[in-house]
Amino acid sequence: MNLFTSSSEQFSRIFLFLFFVVIALFMTITEAVFRLRVAGSHPFELYKEMYSRQSAEVVMFGDSHVVNGIVTTSEVLNLGYAGNNMNSMTTKALDYAENNDIEYIGLQADPHLFSYYRIVKNQYDHLDSLLNKNEKILYMYKPHLRKYLLDYWKSWLSDPMKIFFPEKEKRNANSEIEVHSIVEVDNDDRKKQASIRVQLHRPIDSFEKSESAMQFINAIQELSDSGKKICLISYPVSSDYRAASKTYVQFSKVVSFYRSLSKIKNIKYINYADRYEDSYFADVDHLNLNGRTKFTREVINECFDILI
Repeated sequence: MNLFTSSSEQFSRIFLFLFFVVIALFMTITEAVFRLRVAGSHPFELYKEMYSRQSAEVVMFGDSHVVNGIVTTSEVLNLGYAGNNMNSMTTKALDYAENNDIEYIGLQADPHLFSYYRIVKNQYDHLDSLLNKNEKILYMYKPHLRKYLLDYWKSWLSDPMKIFFPEKEKRNANSEIEVHSIVEVDNDDRKKQASIRVQLHRPIDSFEKSESAMQFINAIQELSDSGKKICLISYPVSSDYRAASKTYVQFSKVVSFYRSLSKIKNIKYINYADRYEDSYFADVDHLNLNGRTKFTREVINECFDILI
């Protein structure tokens, strides 16, 4: 009996020892690969580097409409990030303006920023990782990497060479800027895409009473009080998107809200929703490369009287 007990205890110790060794190896390898192969090309890490290290006379904030709509130049910095909502956009604009010497700020003013899926979207981890000066030391604990931990390991196990030769990411990796045009797509498919997007983007009822509206108004006031010149911008959308959005009165109500707010706060508001032909779009509500180049030049000139 004693011999059996002794053998059992020895087996348990060996098992626990091997278990912790495997866990330690897993964490060590994961951390090393994240630092050496993932962090340097991950879209958020690249964005964070740009946010913390770059500055320009004009800085633009918003979601993928901004990402796909503005070209970064020596005068203009595109700090749009796909999926941003009103809270994340205004929080970043206020933080960046406080810590950088900038004069002009472009804030996205699109109706879909008041859609339900954007309002309820929790971007705490995004903002915490971007703005928190006491960030987690270990890369594997960073929210934007941790949530894909299993996916990374599945990819590495299926093709171990990816650890040593990772696929290169585009530096502006929030969203890919397409060269093709939406006019190349079948008319019925375009209308279907537009209908789906517009249903997703439909602003909520009584949006003007929402917390997002209050955040937007307060941010504009704070930026104006600090001497920043602000321009509110509704980004271009295709003819199919515009046609589909007429089904919902909330879209026009949000535009009226932005227009009224600009008058009250004495700042510019420019609505570009219907100014661009469909050949300038990669999909029903994002500009392609040609549209992006054209739009950047025009919006910076019209908003801030700066020629680029």
